Amino acid sequence: MLNTLHVAQSGLTAARTVVEGVMNNIANENTPGYKKRVVELGETSHIDGRSTGRGVSVGDSKRITNEFMYGNLLKEESKLSYYNELSSKLADVESIFFETETGGFSNDLNRYFQSMEDLRSDPSNEIFKNNLKNQANIIVEDLQNLYKGIEGIESAAKKTVADDVELINGILADIGSINEQIGQQLIPPNDLLDRRDALEKTLAEYVDVTVDKTDDYELSIGGVIAVRYNTNIHNLSVVDNPIAQNDVIDESDFSAFATGDTATYRFNNTAEFTVTYGDTVNAVVVNTPEELLNALAYQINNTNEMNGNVVATVTGTTPNIKLEITSNTKGEIGRFESVVVLNDSSAGTASLVTKNAITSTAGTNDFHVEIFDEELALTNGSIKAVTENLSTNATNNKFTAYKDKLDSFVRTFVDVHDAFVTQTNGSYLYGEKAADIDKAGVTTTIGMFSGSTVNSLKFNESAVSSFTQEQIDYLATLQWKDDLGFDGGAQDGSSSSATSFQKQYQSLQVQIASNKENNDYLQDTQAAITNSLQGSYDKIVKVDKDEEMINLIKYQAAYEANAKIVTVVDEMLATILGLKR
Repeated sequence: MLNTLHVAQSGLTAARTVVEGVMNNIANENTPGYKKRVVELGETSHIDGRSTGRGVSVGDSKRITNEFMYGNLLKEESKLSYYNELSSKLADVESIFFETETGGFSNDLNRYFQSMEDLRSDPSNEIFKNNLKNQANIIVEDLQNLYKGIEGIESAAKKTVADDVELINGILADIGSINEQIGQQLIPPNDLLDRRDALEKTLAEYVDVTVDKTDDYELSIGGVIAVRYNTNIHNLSVVDNPIAQNDVIDESDFSAFATGDTATYRFNNTAEFTVTYGDTVNAVVVNTPEELLNALAYQINNTNEMNGNVVATVTGTTPNIKLEITSNTKGEIGRFESVVVLNDSSAGTASLVTKNAITSTAGTNDFHVEIFDEELALTNGSIKAVTENLSTNATNNKFTAYKDKLDSFVRTFVDVHDAFVTQTNGSYLYGEKAADIDKAGVTTTIGMFSGSTVNSLKFNESAVSSFTQEQIDYLATLQWKDDLGFDGGAQDGSSSSATSFQKQYQSLQVQIASNKENNDYLQDTQAAITNSLQGSYDKIVKVDKDEEMINLIKYQAAYEANAKIVTVVDEMLATILGLKR
């Protein structure tokens, strides 16, 4: 009978413990990161086979979780964060290119061409000339504002990454601290495990995270271990390493340089000089390709508008001498255009000398996040969405693609406004590049705009004051020309991307809108996947009030039943003791 009292007492203790656990679940239903607890109950072990039972034992309070689903949820959360961040950045870019019915670059471009048409009707009209000047300045201002708008987003994004990396390092330190506290306990405290899960989930918003809890705790970011238990915690660092443009021109390109020949170097379409065979440059008579390269380098380093932007050096020995022209400013912002035109007097031809595509280096931005001086190969997370649009060579860099398209627009715009060739049939060869190479006609220089990038774009007002009717007639045709090349080629329709100025700019607007729309579609799809997985996971780990109320009623009844047994046994003992008296 005393054994019966012990069994009932163990039942009372078990029911009370479970009820406390149920109440704890209900109380923490809305606690961030809290996972449902379940008290483990088991039959008390028997002493031998003759015993009918020794009651119920109370084990640990276990967290309900699913590590497989949790790991997948971290991955999906990281993907969603990537699309969310990219959507935000694309929305910022889209707002820069936003246009109304009367405002925006497209409308200003139309007004510019209309002002040219107005001047064509009355070339001596000062009002029309001033209007053209105003509209030309607006074109320059618009393009530079668009470009600066993208650069502003890039600059802000860099600061965001720096702040996020600092926050990530703080999370890694907190996880290490929690691991240290867990290591001091024989049984990991559930509240610490919940806090660590919450930190991991926050971390997954910024970078792609994988967690291995099978043995020693390991947390990896981009495949590199960032936390190993509590002893090894490795911080992330931001690396901003821009690379300067370096154009390499080979001596072999001038092997035919001979008497009467000239070489013209043009920088950013803003300044140029010509070296003629037999000229004396820096006290040296230029008669050989090597001497020509040295003369070009000397002139570049001593010509205003060039020497402040680039430095030229001659390296190597014959026959592998090279002219290297290096930007003084690293990164995309220091990009420049070098054009070398070699005129062969004996053949009566002109040719463009191109840089060595293999040994030349483009001006690029390299912006990434590292651990152990090793670049992280991030695949998802908000930081991935930002860094891939800040590194020039990143496959999905959309910001650079937009800026490149603006730069290509400017190069063509300047090219066709700088010179043209009137052929015998009255048709035109459009652009300065055509004038450089094909002399089958009369070449006319205009010099209305200069520059090879948006940042170097300038408008020459004095050119308008000296316009001839022929120049205006030519310029007025530009708005109708729909076979312009925007890939650096000639303006003769041979380019695979031949189009008009308006359509080229509209294609950029469409590209931006399309990128935003496609990303938003992926964002919505990913949100649905993540929410579905989160819902399934929550059904397993979150507190269900209905379930807890059922447990409360069930174990309350069990408590009352065990208490009834104690009362009955007590009455039986009292009866037995009364019989003895």
